[in-house]
Amino acid sequence: MLGLQVTIPLFSGLEVQGHTREALALADKARSDRASAARRSGGLAKQSFLQAERGLERIALLNATVEAASAAVAANTVGYRVSGRTNTDVLNAQQGL
Repeated sequence: MLGLQVTIPLFSGLEVQGHTREALALADKARSDRASAARRSGGLAKQSFLQAERGLERIALLNATVEAASAAVAANTVGYRVSGRTNTDVLNAQQGL
């Protein structure tokens, strides 16, 4: 006697539905992660740009301060030469640099 046995699933819809739901949930998570990363990187880029701008403004202010101090030294030196200023005035102005 020869026998043959075949297994045919009567209903496998829940397994397919489960895999489909899992795939959709993973796709939603990936989209959410991508959007979150884009927001985070945009915020970091803006923060870095603003820090660079503040740094450039600070450099400009420091340069202006050095120019003003140099002008004060030059003025005190001229005043010293024409006897209107003392040596201490010139030294104080130089120390301001």
